[in-house]
Amino acid sequence: MSNAKWFERSGRYPEIVLSSKALITRNIKGYNFPGRMSIADKEEVKEKVSNALKDRELTMWEMDKISGPLKRELIDGQIISHKSYAGNMDGQAILTNKDMSVSVMVNHNDHIKIRVQASGFTDEAYRKCEDIACSLEKGLDIAFSSKYGFLTSTTSDTGMGLRLLYTVAIPGIVRTQEGLEFLKNKVAQYGWKMYPFVETDEDTQCDVYIIANNLSMGVDEKTVLDSGRKVIEDVITIEKACRETLLKNNAFILENSFYRSYGILYYSKAMTPPEALDLIEWIRLYHGYENTEEVKIDWDQINNITSCMLWQLVPLMEVQNLRMEPQAVAARIAQILRDNREV
Repeated sequence: MSNAKWFERSGRYPEIVLSSKALITRNIKGYNFPGRMSIADKEEVKEKVSNALKDRELTMWEMDKISGPLKRELIDGQIISHKSYAGNMDGQAILTNKDMSVSVMVNHNDHIKIRVQASGFTDEAYRKCEDIACSLEKGLDIAFSSKYGFLTSTTSDTGMGLRLLYTVAIPGIVRTQEGLEFLKNKVAQYGWKMYPFVETDEDTQCDVYIIANNLSMGVDEKTVLDSGRKVIEDVITIEKACRETLLKNNAFILENSFYRSYGILYYSKAMTPPEALDLIEWIRLYHGYENTEEVKIDWDQINNITSCMLWQLVPLMEVQNLRMEPQAVAARIAQILRDNREV
């Protein structure tokens, strides 16, 4: 059985869509929200959630005891962020499966936060997330209002308690005049929002964005899924058109940047994450076009490098003293590039 994590494999439309994520929030009737719960109540909730999910292949970890390699694994799997370590972690836990595609956070902001992640553009993340939620709803007395829907600690999640998030790499749109503004308006027409994966300074360009549903109350799951498909289909169409236009008008520049970027990534001995992200996006722009077969790189590697470098920029890495030094960044990239390289 493969030990590969979910983010090490590409899915549909890997040239644009890095991942599809579904998050479902639930709370158990009869308990305060975690911020006002006693330790005894938190322990009861943990036990109830664990029992309700006992037939699933999940391992429970106590948040205040996670350290070292496991913390790194949870960060790489995009399961925990700097917000996960904000405040008192007593009584908090997380359940995960082997490839880190499924996680259930217990006693964080809400009693239960289910997260399922998959590479590429897919509804499978939602289906798995909903299946886990149904198991919990059968085994637990979930807080629900006939007027408001599922009750949560924030009004933005009340209702369905569902968030869909798609992470997209759109260097073509970002490099096209007014392309980003056009896409933001297009996304907003569906009632969705988009924002950079990480906030960067003016000198650093971020080509990776998260697109997420805005509404949880007053809409149903089918409506959100359908609008999500349309949003991402539009993103894919627009990004492909922008790349084609850039290629048509700047073919030599893109080809030269592709080979230069690959050489720097492959042979550098030191590099910062922003540098690596800029280089890998030039590769993303030109990969798959003419005369690139001699460069042994695939979408799994491109997206693995992208995800790894993006997560080096999130605040948690600095807070937890996990940010890589430039030499380690270069070594990690070289390892990814050499893993599947044909000799």
